[in-house]
Amino acid sequence: MLRWYFLLLFALLIFPLKGRDNPDSLKNLLENHTTEDAYRVDLLLELNKNYLNASLGDCQQYGLAARDLAEKINYQKGRALAFKSIGLCYHRQGDFPEALTNWNQSLRIFETIGDVEGQSNMFNNIGAVYHNVGDLVKALDYYFKSLKTAEESGNKLRIATALSNIGAAYFDNPVTMDKALPYYLEALQFSEQDGDQEAIGTISVNIGEIYFNLNQLDEALTYFEKSRAALAGGNFYFSLPYTLSFLGKVHAKKEDFPKAIEFQTRAFQMASLHNYEFEKVFTLANLADTYLDTKDYKKALKTYLEAKQIAEAVSSKEIKHILEGLVSTYSALGDFKNAFQFQAALAEIKDNLYTEDNAKTIQRFQMEFETEKKQAQIILLTIDRELQAVSLEQQRYKIYGLTAGTFFLFAAMFFLLKNIRLKTRANTELSLRNKEISSQKEEISAQRDDIERQKGEIESLILNILPEEVAHELRKTGLATPRYYENVSVLFTDFREFTSIAEGLSAQDLVAELNECFVAFDDIIERHGLEKIKTIGDAYMCAGGIPTPSSDHAYNAVSAALAIQEYIEENNRKRLERGSQLWELRIGIHSGPVVAGVVGRKKFAYDIWGNTVNIANRLESSGEVGRVNISSATYNLIKGSFKCEFRGKILAKNMGQVDMYFVDKELAEVRRA
Repeated sequence: MLRWYFLLLFALLIFPLKGRDNPDSLKNLLENHTTEDAYRVDLLLELNKNYLNASLGDCQQYGLAARDLAEKINYQKGRALAFKSIGLCYHRQGDFPEALTNWNQSLRIFETIGDVEGQSNMFNNIGAVYHNVGDLVKALDYYFKSLKTAEESGNKLRIATALSNIGAAYFDNPVTMDKALPYYLEALQFSEQDGDQEAIGTISVNIGEIYFNLNQLDEALTYFEKSRAALAGGNFYFSLPYTLSFLGKVHAKKEDFPKAIEFQTRAFQMASLHNYEFEKVFTLANLADTYLDTKDYKKALKTYLEAKQIAEAVSSKEIKHILEGLVSTYSALGDFKNAFQFQAALAEIKDNLYTEDNAKTIQRFQMEFETEKKQAQIILLTIDRELQAVSLEQQRYKIYGLTAGTFFLFAAMFFLLKNIRLKTRANTELSLRNKEISSQKEEISAQRDDIERQKGEIESLILNILPEEVAHELRKTGLATPRYYENVSVLFTDFREFTSIAEGLSAQDLVAELNECFVAFDDIIERHGLEKIKTIGDAYMCAGGIPTPSSDHAYNAVSAALAIQEYIEENNRKRLERGSQLWELRIGIHSGPVVAGVVGRKKFAYDIWGNTVNIANRLESSGEVGRVNISSATYNLIKGSFKCEFRGKILAKNMGQVDMYFVDKELAEVRRA
């Protein structure tokens, strides 16, 4: 988590307001400077920066005021900085879609005005969003863009930021973890040259964590102490809890438990003082580990449970760590019933880190796409060259014909009677050549038709991969801008006990039957105006209201879900007659905001992100076979069109209690054509 924070450590450009960085002083300046000009925008942005670690509400208020004023007076750099500062406030609140929307706006303005440092900053921050949602490949792409532009500008601060973030992305991938340390050490060197204490503190704790994981405790302790010394001199409250907690982990491993508990308690107190929820989870989980090591099981249990409550509320990735601690603690207390319960919960958690096979698969996909892309380019280049050759040949024949005609016409003027036979032969040759030219024209026309046909095939292939408007934007600009959608409906399906079904079939039969189902699903969602997102093993995901927003996305999603269940029932009747094993399907739907866009640079994939996707997935896993399970958000959009059964508040993994409904049928009186 600390590594991710550092991705945004330098997200604000500091204005030269020397001696005026006290919030009260800045407010006085703002009150006295009533002119609507660039200086007032700068004051608002400086206030925004001052409240970033103190009050996110005030931070956002001043950022929005700066944006509105900059737009009013056409202060383009101020607009870019305002969008950037607003995005940072959203990121601190964990609202990644809003952060991404604002930072893309900022990047476009920086590119328009040619501000290379601003572009470096925004590449870095956008990369941080993809890093936070686990897309390390796309994050690294943006980080290296940030490093390139930072080196062009020579800004040591930006270079250090990009290097540290590249190190963080490599560190978070087990396959590339060994590549992280050189980038961190180079980033630390640049930060020390620049004298940035917060950067020194944050990079040092990341280096210390690497040494800690390598069990090189003395080296880890050296860098953690270096981090504490750098951060303690300023108001770096967001970073310091991690450093203190890691110091506690080192002392715990050295079995100096009193000192470990002292550091970890201070870390939690600091995180609590500033309401940093993710940091509270991290520090509590480490403190509970220390209590467990000292065999103080009651304190360990109390601390783990407190950490679990906060972690579930904010969807912290520390939940796996906490569940492991609870299993160990309950086992040590002899409470095997609870130990088994949490072990079962732990088993359901899917590890989202890359494995070596994942990395190889991504590399293979990239290679295959690059090969296809190069082949297509070669085909088009060959066709273009052939057309050019035909055109040159045609021109050559025209020149020959014109020359011959001129010669014979000239000869005829002087030797009209003497050379009648020669003129006749020349006219005959000219006629033949004209026929050859006509033939060449027909060949060119046929080749053009062939090019148009191939172009149509390529267009069709692209539209099978991406939505039409996204594909059009990619063709026109070379990139597809991620978009924020206020309200869409996300549908998940999953087959129950698919593993046991797979064990009873050959690989070919399994893929054939699964493909038959998914092809039928494709036809159903197309009829209902939904967009297919992807399949993941035996799971199928689609959404309504994207890429073109619509008001009836929830109705379409529920109608499609009922049609899918009806198809599965009919298919199972046929399978029953054949004596085949039945395929049983769960479906879950949730409506809410998402961010949608194209993932990857070499093998495009249209995807969506956001908590709405996670909740829809939980609705599916909390449902029942043969039923369509929807959330209260979706129910409120379709309750007049479908008969639904309220299930009550159902416990959903990592979501707490959620109101859920089963959809029984569509009401006849409102059934649509």
